[in-house]
Amino acid sequence: MPRTPMTDEERAAKQRARVEAKRAAREARKTELRMQIELRASKIPPHIAQGGVQTVRNWKDALDKATSTADLSRVSVERLDEVLETLKRHTE
Repeated sequence: MPRTPMTDEERAAKQRARVEAKRAAREARKTELRMQIELRASKIPPHIAQGGVQTVRNWKDALDKATSTADLSRVSVERLDEVLETLKRHTE
């Protein structure tokens, strides 16, 4: 039985479904990473988290950006992975 060619609308719908599936997977991964980051961040002593040293301040800014709900859509999964790895080094 020969396959019938897809219409442009069907092809576009399949493409949208693939894109949405990728986006949903990426957002789920971001949410998972964000929860791990928040857990690790809660273990950082307040005097370190508030910082005074420039490197600590820069690190805290990155952490704040990564854990901010408003900025979550703009932060890449790779960046969240980096922040989580930094937190692991500082909290273990």
